[in-house]
Amino acid sequence: MNLSKPLSTVDPGRSLVILLLFLGLLFRVAHLDRKVYWVDEVATSIRVAGYTKTEIVREVATGKILHPQDLLNYQKLTPQRGFSDTLQALVNSPEHTPLYFLLVRAWATVFGSSAAAMRSLSVLFSLIALPCLYGLTLELFRSPFTASLAVSLAAISPFFVAYAQEARPYSLWLVAILLSNLFLLRAVRFNQHQSWVWYTLSLILGFYTSLLSIWVAVGQSIWVMITARSQLKPGAIALTSAFLAFTPWLWVIAQHWQRLQDNTTWMRVPMGVLPRVAIGLYSIVIGFVDFPVHVPIDAVIIAAIIADVGLLTLVGFSFYWVQAHSVRPACLFIFTLAIATPLGLLIIDWLTNGQSSTAPRYLIPSQIAVQLAIAFLFSQKLQSEKPKLWKLLWAVLISMGVLSCAANLDTSPKYQKIRNLHNIAIANAINQAPPLVGTSKSTPLVIAQSTETMDLLSLSRTLAENVEIKILSQSNPASIPNLCQKIFLFNPSEAFRTAIIAQRSIEPIYQPQLLIPGEISLTLWAVNNDSCSHDRLPQ
Repeated sequence: MNLSKPLSTVDPGRSLVILLLFLGLLFRVAHLDRKVYWVDEVATSIRVAGYTKTEIVREVATGKILHPQDLLNYQKLTPQRGFSDTLQALVNSPEHTPLYFLLVRAWATVFGSSAAAMRSLSVLFSLIALPCLYGLTLELFRSPFTASLAVSLAAISPFFVAYAQEARPYSLWLVAILLSNLFLLRAVRFNQHQSWVWYTLSLILGFYTSLLSIWVAVGQSIWVMITARSQLKPGAIALTSAFLAFTPWLWVIAQHWQRLQDNTTWMRVPMGVLPRVAIGLYSIVIGFVDFPVHVPIDAVIIAAIIADVGLLTLVGFSFYWVQAHSVRPACLFIFTLAIATPLGLLIIDWLTNGQSSTAPRYLIPSQIAVQLAIAFLFSQKLQSEKPKLWKLLWAVLISMGVLSCAANLDTSPKYQKIRNLHNIAIANAINQAPPLVGTSKSTPLVIAQSTETMDLLSLSRTLAENVEIKILSQSNPASIPNLCQKIFLFNPSEAFRTAIIAQRSIEPIYQPQLLIPGEISLTLWAVNNDSCSHDRLPQ
């Protein structure tokens, strides 16, 4: 099969490409230490440090007074916990394959366990992904111009920038997906033993980075069956070899299947059709634009909605253009890359009545396909006889990406860190709490149920050092002390609040406004302290 087309000699503007690459680097390294370190990143830290969630809950949910530093100690490397402890912690969380976490363990040994240090490895992988994307686009379309456009878009993509700043495996997974697709194209084009070996190794890299790589491999296999039937045998050998190399972790999954189910309960929470469709459409455009979304709707939101509709139209047209104007193997390649993973997730959701397909981070293969389609469309239109309109559209598209990244310099996208985006507001309410009237003690006390331990580990990074924390071993209102001290309840369940109200009065201090029904969020409540009535206060 021949995927080649004449190499383009058109330069899209080297200085512009260099500028966008520089901005992409700047956006990726900006404020690494300031953004909320949310529960998934906490999970990375505790596993790398050699702890499990069960173990931490058992040690801290005792009702004893703790301080933020006590919770932070579980999130950094110590001489008492070695590499074997990290590996054992990963075995107890089999839903995530181990490669990224082992690499972070080695990285943290050199650079430390701070938020910036932990996230910097993801930044590195995100930067490595850019030349990988260039190589994939060049191999697919045989056009340096198209490849330059694709890299320019990815450099300032708010989606890729957001996950470049997260201590999670997704930037490494991006690299693995790009490499496996690049090596597959080269293996099909050259049909040499060495090329298929590289493809096999890239599949193994993908499998040990994310279980979702299985769906990527399924899409690649379908593409080979349709466009390169003569090479089914080496393709089957490569896929079989990669699965055999992955069997040790498949055995771990089989041995800890119930633990995997327990750790992924959120994926099986039902979601309505309309929110699912809205999130699906939103997941398509966030590769190019991500302006803040809030309620109620105002003029800014209306403008953002119009921009999103325009982008959806552009994406749809780009896939039509790929189908109409690219060679058949390239067209099918983009379509299978775009469809395989979300279709697999939709099948899982249909079987479990869940919502895994609504997680944008799981749709990275589709994001790559969209970037490729858009780059191909613009590379064709910018070289047409009447490119003025498309030059304007290109300028608008680039501007939206840059403005979106600039808007997120001090925060993270709503879709990325969900409930923990409210950590700073909750922590400020606790840290700045004034002492009760007639008392001199300004140290606030935060009380939480054991189910909130991971969120407290996340919140501990923004709490003042003097804040006291009490994690209850069981939801017992009798454990709430009646002291002359400002007492907060951190995200209490409805049942817990009801039990407390029977004895003590409470009031909401922070409740975020939800975008969709059933959205996961954190709340903060204050306990009215009856023991501090003026007739009982020391004079």
